[in-house]
This record gives sequence, structure tokens and C-alpha cells, in this order.
Amino acid sequence: MKNYSMFTDGKSDVIATKNGWSWPAFCFGWIWALVKKLYLVGILIILISLMCYALIPCGILIGPNTVAGIVIGQIGLLSLIAIPIVLGIIGNKLLKNRLIKNGYQCVEVVIAENQGQAVLNYRNRKAIHPIDNTNPVQPTPMAPAPVVAQSPLPYMPNLAAVPSLIPQALDQAMAPSPAPRAPVQADTPPPLPHVPAPTFAPPPLPRSVSLGNESVSPSAVLGSRTTQAGKAMDPIVLEQLEKLASMKERGILTEDEFSIQKKNLLGV
Repeated sequence: MKNYSMFTDGKSDVIATKNGWSWPAFCFGWIWALVKKLYLVGILIILISLMCYALIPCGILIGPNTVAGIVIGQIGLLSLIAIPIVLGIIGNKLLKNRLIKNGYQCVEVVIAENQGQAVLNYRNRKAIHPIDNTNPVQPTPMAPAPVVAQSPLPYMPNLAAVPSLIPQALDQAMAPSPAPRAPVQADTPPPLPHVPAPTFAPPPLPRSVSLGNESVSPSAVLGSRTTQAGKAMDPIVLEQLEKLASMKERGILTEDEFSIQKKNLLGV
């Protein structure tokens, strides 16, 4: 993935320029410059290349074994090697400068695989989120610093009136102190009326308990329980008897099982 700077003229023309190294400028030199309409750069590359090519035979003519001939030949050879490297480094920057001079503006940077994909991604993003280049965002002006008011000078008493104030201070110091006031007792609130606690009566017993085919009144069961155990029947026992009677009616318990369970509950 490569970084491309997107340049637009504010209408519909969009040009993507790669950031960083330029392989076309490194490989083709002045031919790349002329194709990209960098005519001045292309002419300078041609002239500098011719001068470098001329230095190599000049060094040979001066003498390949002399210091001057070796230096001149090395300068020409190194210059020929340095020209494409410099073009590869500044090639894309030269293209950006030409676009800015022609009225284009760099609006954003897009990451894509190639130049065409970068332009397509930019157009799709602009169709979803339009970018208004005509009204750039103005920076928010800074609020002025608050003005701190200087504090006034401290109060300076009139020293000329100090001697006349001394007798008044002595009179106030010698005057008897007033008698202490009696503490004011706060009004105590009246006591709250006594409210008796509510009493809850136990729920009345049912009139009769169905035990299978016969209906037994709680008083009869209670009487039997009282005669045998010497105390009143527990409401839990009555509830268990009702459950046994309902199970018998539904056929869950037989007559013998019901009688045994009933005797166990009543303690017979």
C-alpha cells in the first residue's frame, strides 16, 4: 500500500501524486521530466548529463595516471550516478509544486495500491461525504486575557487622632461588664398520645372438612383430638386432612391408604 496526495482544482479534475520515492524519475530521468511537462527540469538534466559525460574523456585526455585526470573522471562518473538518485528523491515533490502553481490544492492523503485506485477511493468518499473547499474552516479567535484589577492600597489610620482615642479606650475597659442573661429554655413539645397496638384475630375454622365420602366438622375432629391428646387440633393437621381427602377423590390414594394416613395424622 502506498500514500497518495490528492490534488483537485475545485471542480472535477482530481490528480493523485505519490508520496516518497519516484521510480519513473529515477529510471527515465529527462524523458520523465518532459512527459510530466517539467520542461525546465528536463533541459537542466540534459545539460548536466552532457557536462558529466564530457568530464570523463577530459580526465582520460589529461592523463589517467595523473591526479587531475583521476579527479575529473571520478567527478563526471559520480555525477552521472547521483543525477537519477536525486531525481528519484525530489521527483514527486517537483510534480506537487507544478500542480500548486497551476491552481490545484492538496485536499487529503489516500492509501491505495496504485494511482487509479487512489482516485477512485477519493471520488467514492467525496460522494458519501462531500468536502467543501470553498469555505475553509476559520480558526477560532482566542479570547482576550482577563484584566486583573490592582488591589487598593491598605487603609492607613490617622495617627493625629490616636491620642484622643486613648481615653475612650480606657473608659470602655474600666466600665463594668453587663450581667449575663439567663438561658432561654426551649419549649418542649407535648408528649405523643399512646396508641394501642392492633390485635389480629385468628381466621375462623372451616365449617367442615371433606374426608373422602364423608364430611367431618372441625369441631368433631378437634373433639377427637382433644380427647386423645388433651389439646386442640393444629390447623396444619386440618390442612393435611384436606389434602388427603382431595387425593382420595382423584384416585391417587385407596381407601386403606387414606385410613392409615388419617390415623397417623390424628394419632389414633
